[in-house]
Amino acid sequence: MFVKAFTVGLLLVHFISSGSTSSLPTISSKIKRQSIDDYPPCMMPDGQHGRCKPIQTCQSINAHVGDQNPVKARFVWHSECGFQGEEPKVCCPLSTRDTSLDENSQFVKTDLLASREECGISSYSKIFRGNVTELGEFPWMAALEYEMHSKRSGNTFIDVRCGGTLISKRYVVTAAHCVEPRLRSVRLGEHNLRTNPDCDKDGDCAPKYLSVDVVERVVFKTYKKNQYHDIALLRLKEEVEFSDFIKPVCLPTTVKDVYRSYRGENNVIVAGWGLTETEKYSKVLLKANVPIVSSTKYFDYDEGLILAGGQEGTGACFADSGGPLMIEGRVMGDTRWFAIGVVSNGPDPCAQADQPTTFARISKYMTWIEDTIRP
Repeated sequence: MFVKAFTVGLLLVHFISSGSTSSLPTISSKIKRQSIDDYPPCMMPDGQHGRCKPIQTCQSINAHVGDQNPVKARFVWHSECGFQGEEPKVCCPLSTRDTSLDENSQFVKTDLLASREECGISSYSKIFRGNVTELGEFPWMAALEYEMHSKRSGNTFIDVRCGGTLISKRYVVTAAHCVEPRLRSVRLGEHNLRTNPDCDKDGDCAPKYLSVDVVERVVFKTYKKNQYHDIALLRLKEEVEFSDFIKPVCLPTTVKDVYRSYRGENNVIVAGWGLTETEKYSKVLLKANVPIVSSTKYFDYDEGLILAGGQEGTGACFADSGGPLMIEGRVMGDTRWFAIGVVSNGPDPCAQADQPTTFARISKYMTWIEDTIRP
């Protein structure tokens, strides 16, 4: 996978390329009157805070639809934040009445995600550059299992090809490009892919890993291969019991979390079983410290993505896809781990200087996650 310019397959393409706003429907009874609470927070392409609204109701964006100026056209294009029926929605600038928004208020209301009291808890706090994780250090890590066919022997076998992150008792978040027909199950409580159970250097062992069938795959509806919106949810066949080695990660659920840019953050971690310098896949779960870099260095606008890494020899690689980009936070005085990104695309060869990895920014998709998950 390579870091390249992204395109977005949207209805906005038609509006922008038409060179005219005449094809746009006007505000009518088709768009019901909505309160400010119906418009979730979002981040505009220039990094400013906004509200996700139908494009017809956002005068400042709608005014530039069909503009022949390519800069303005791209800004409209990258303001997309979802759909209302078949009509695109855009991230609209905050009005004066929005400025008093409480940044600590809950953006996500569902109780199906793990609570702040039980999510993101790890017994380990020391992070080392590109190092092997401790047993149970990131208990939300999921290894995606695929049913493969050996041409040589004619037999089928299970292979781990992507990662994921446990976000509740029933759901794992991963990359959309990891979802394919051969995906069968999710492995939880895993550390070393070649041993079961896993034991540390002192001889203390974890329980055997848990393999749970995937019964539903929900890919973000505007995802296209190797492009934008590279995120998906996997529904597990049964609820999993949380333990010291199987726990959910925290997600950005407050308004403050959703608006946070993470620019300049250095203590950010990516983890996975991906390619190393000596192995096709790492047999043990690895972690690496990767700094957040400005996406405007590589794209015209901040497109709601997170770029991290760009250091020689350290970063995500093949088979790390779908795994989490994580950062520590504080909840009621205690340390918690938050997943802020999903490994999407990276340079080939991996971990090259000045070639960061692209992550889907989870905060951009919290409304979709809330609307998708169910008991």
